[in-house]
Amino acid sequence: MSKTPTMKHRAAHTLRSLAVAWTIAGASASPAAAQGVPLDRLSIHGFLTQAYGITDGHQFLGLPSYGTSDYRSAALLFRYDATDRDVFVVQFSHERLGLSPLSQFEPDVDLDWIFYEHRFGDRTLARVGKIRTPLGIYNEIRDVGTLLPLYRPPAMLYGEQVNRSETVDGVMIGQAVPLGDWSLDLEAFFGSWEYTQVDLQTRAKVSRAFGSQLWVRTPVEGLRLGGGAMHMTVRNIVGAPPGTRDNQFAWQAAVDGTFSRFFVRGEYFRLAFGHEADGITGAVPIYYAEAGLGVTDRLTLIGQAEFIDIAFEATYPMPLSVDENVGRDFGLGIRYQPAPFLAFKIEGHRHRGYGIEDWGENGPPGPGSGEQPNVTYGLFSVSTSF
Repeated sequence: MSKTPTMKHRAAHTLRSLAVAWTIAGASASPAAAQGVPLDRLSIHGFLTQAYGITDGHQFLGLPSYGTSDYRSAALLFRYDATDRDVFVVQFSHERLGLSPLSQFEPDVDLDWIFYEHRFGDRTLARVGKIRTPLGIYNEIRDVGTLLPLYRPPAMLYGEQVNRSETVDGVMIGQAVPLGDWSLDLEAFFGSWEYTQVDLQTRAKVSRAFGSQLWVRTPVEGLRLGGGAMHMTVRNIVGAPPGTRDNQFAWQAAVDGTFSRFFVRGEYFRLAFGHEADGITGAVPIYYAEAGLGVTDRLTLIGQAEFIDIAFEATYPMPLSVDENVGRDFGLGIRYQPAPFLAFKIEGHRHRGYGIEDWGENGPPGPGSGEQPNVTYGLFSVSTSF
């Protein structure tokens, strides 16, 4: 009979793994020090967010009805500025997702980023390795609790099951373009990644992905407008005929306004997938809006609404036509941040959709069934960074 590791054993193993990562980084630096490389060019940063979450019934996002504190994210980032233009970055992370089936894909310590960056002058850079995907407002800081309004960015767009990955194994080029009171930030990437699909088990494989993102910084301080697009080939798709290789296209638009007493943000992401020859075609729009009002310099009230729709026509394995909203989430929260490196948050959400995790042996009903339960969940979290 197999045994589930206890919280104590998992925590001990996590600490050992982080210690090993730290030791490896130190050992790597020692020969460099012996050769006269200045270690004052090495900087170390990190963050930790610990949360307690609970639902009113169904299990959702790894949160059970009896509550769990096995819910956290943490990371250590090592940055070495070899020269003023050459940088090497490694980030190790640790994440706990409560009772989520996605936990099977989460090692105690994961390699988030590892890349080399070179700057060509003041406005052009290139990165190669495992890099963050340049798409979206929150992708680079999606786990840094001291910078996020709530515990996480909107989960439907920035979750583990989204085709657009947090990172890409490949290359990225960035270019800044000043235009008087305006400016442009353009990034383009090419590479591959994997992601977990709606069955919470099968890993899709993305290859030959390429895309770009453009941010327009306006003369209004704190306001920027963004847009991006990408094309990719996806294999091992749940529900598709064996051997299917789907060429998918996605585009995105965003507005991000951060001002002295309030912020307002929103993104729209639309993925088109399938081919008539493979028996399925469709699109998945995901969109959200959020706003925050600073009651004081330290206390902020936050509201968030997120939606995901799906529309598709299928002939395999049987004829089916669906056009409906498959998930919506409304959240309210309070963030108290007494210092830049410390934040306390409490939030409540009301969700309706197919995303609950305790459907039983037969699994969740598919889109078009109309069986969308409601679930209310709450989170209390503490975040720190250095």
